This record gives sequence, structure tokens and C-alpha cells, in this order.
Amino acid sequence: QFARLFERWGKEIDFLVMEGPKSCPNRPRIATSEALEVMTQFYPGKPTMMYDELSFDDKNWRCYKKHHDTLFWLQSMIKKCGPFDGVFGFSTGANFAVMLAAQSYCGVGKGLSFVVAMSPQAPGYKDQAPELFAQPLMVPALIIRGEQEEYDDGVKRFLRGKHVETFGERMPSEHVVKLFKDPAVFTHPDGPRPMPVKLQDQDELVERIT
Repeated sequence: QFARLFERWGKEIDFLVMEGPKSCPNRPRIATSEALEVMTQFYPGKPTMMYDELSFDDKNWRCYKKHHDTLFWLQSMIKKCGPFDGVFGFSTGANFAVMLAAQSYCGVGKGLSFVVAMSPQAPGYKDQAPELFAQPLMVPALIIRGEQEEYDDGVKRFLRGKHVETFGERMPSEHVVKLFKDPAVFTHPDGPRPMPVKLQDQDELVERIT
């Protein structure tokens, strides 16, 4: 999905794709069941992995059941496989990339020079770890989002009929923008996807990231 980006990086940028350590639970009526259906459709026969099991707060924003354990694992992998200049994440990966940036700024994790968060969701995890978000994060950040992204992307069945708090913001990623001090923002015309549909938008996005 990121072939154009990896091709653009070539040999100039070293990177490591860090797959989630946990298998997605295959149970009906849980929040991750819709994501599992999509993953199975696009990657038939492949293991379906995740960073942590999804939960929701009273705003129906995304939280994670064992975020402390997941962050500890991510920090240990950064220490083992690094050093790294920054982190790049999509969707759930973007949410944890933001938390890693917060740990970096607060001095409780490996230092990061930048974070790229692609299609991050409304940050319920902020209230799970308030000590990390007491002030705007002064970590250089690029927030990438789609114009058509919605609060219930990927969990529409689970959240059907439930109120989702927006605090007046149409785009869920706007709440992530507010977590940082002067972040850069790139908005493409599509929904939550690794790369925009049009090649022109893809080229512009790759250039911004690079």
C-alpha cells in the first residue's frame, strides 16, 4: 500500500515495518470485528495482527485495553531495532505513533525527531494517559488525513445508534492536531486510506512526507 512511498525513499531512508504483536480476536459483536473483515478481504490467508484491543470511552472515542503494555513493547522494539529518527503510523498505528511522540516529549521514551500520523482517530487514549498530554507536544509532526474521514470509520456497525462526541469538529483528526504545537497538516480528498486514489494526490503526499 505504501509502494510509491517506499520507492521514493529508495536507499536514502532506512525504515522498519513493525507489525502488531497480537492476533486480532475473531469474535462477533466486538469493535475489531469489522476491521478483521476488511483485513481478511485484502490479505486472504495472512495472519491478522494488531497492536492492542480496541475499546471506547464515554465519548465513543478510541481507547486501548492495555495501552501501557503496548507502549512498553513498542519502546522495547525501538531500543532493540533502532535507533530511529522518527515514527510513521496509519490508523491505529498513527494513534500509537502519537503516544510515542508524547512519551518522547515527556522524556519517558526514546527521543524522536518527528512523527507522521496518517488517518489518526479521535484520541480517547489522551485521557488514558493524561500525564503525556498535559501540554502541547513540541515534536515536529505531520498529520495526514482524508477529507471524507469520519468518527466511526471502521466501527460503523459497533457504533450504530450511539452518540459520538465531536466538540464541534467535523474531522476526528482535528483533535489530534490540537495535541501538537504547530503541526503540519496535509488533507487529501478521500477517506481513511494509506494513499489517496489519484496519482497526483499520491505524488503530492509522498513529496510532503519525504
